[in-house]
Amino acid sequence: MRDAVDLEGANYNNLRYADDIALIADSEEKLQRLLKVVAKESERLGLRTNCDKTYVLAASKKAWTPVCSVAVNSVQIKQIDYIKYLGSWITLDGRSDMDIRCRIEQAKQAFMDMKNVLCARSLGLGVRKRLLKCYICSVLLYGCESWTINNRVHTVRNNQERKYTFKGSQEKSGKVRTSREMSGNFVET
Repeated sequence: MRDAVDLEGANYNNLRYADDIALIADSEEKLQRLLKVVAKESERLGLRTNCDKTYVLAASKKAWTPVCSVAVNSVQIKQIDYIKYLGSWITLDGRSDMDIRCRIEQAKQAFMDMKNVLCARSLGLGVRKRLLKCYICSVLLYGCESWTINNRVHTVRNNQERKYTFKGSQEKSGKVRTSREMSGNFVET
């Protein structure tokens, strides 16, 4: 495949979802060629590229941000440092820190919205744990398959598990149980 990037043995030059297209290239020249092909084929079909909604994100492991200057029909495309694509934040350093921080904040808000139910003593612990997994864990872990995992991310995940299960882990006697003592963890691994 021409102008493709090798990702674990497979070659890609685009990701498509509905009317969104993410073009992938490992150089500015290859990206410009891909943009030219997409613009030409789109025009042939009666479509046009909306340059106001088109961005360039040059992801790199380097300490400095590479400048990527590409254009569509002589209109310069704006370069950005991060973008939300399909519900997840993509940053120029390729790390998941921003996405994880946002997910934690959204899970906190979801917990606060459901706090009366999740902390209700009238519901059994098993029911509250299932509600926690359904309404909080799903918000926290949305898109986690694409996260770049390192030791810091594991620490954050474990801290969130302890935080959300602590209030629900007290028995009527007041004794606090750890998440390991409870049947099933907050995050199933």
